[in-house]
Amino acid sequence: MSFTDSVPDPSLYTVKAFIILDHDGRRLLAKYYGDAYPSLAEQQEFEKQIFRRSYKADNEVLLVDSVTALCQKLSDITCYIIGGPHENEETCGPELPAGEHGYSLPRPG
Repeated sequence: MSFTDSVPDPSLYTVKAFIILDHDGRRLLAKYYGDAYPSLAEQQEFEKQIFRRSYKADNEVLLVDSVTALCQKLSDITCYIIGGPHENEETCGPELPAGEHGYSLPRPG
């Protein structure tokens, strides 16, 4: 196997899912791209897996179910960006600071 055989083809579609869970691991928002987790039951099981792996850990990058999961804890919620198995923080991570900024904006009322 040569080096070029092991390198995946470049793609603009690096984000497979964006998930926000509350402090108990319940879904607040989830958007999946592609057909990796087509049913609601599969999505919920995957969300339980990433929550269990990230709940007590201080890791920001996890490898769960053959995908890369970036997580960022913001007070009482946790945001996840899910990328493919060959992705890294540099290709998937720019979306997380934008979520943190939006979450910290003042709200009316």
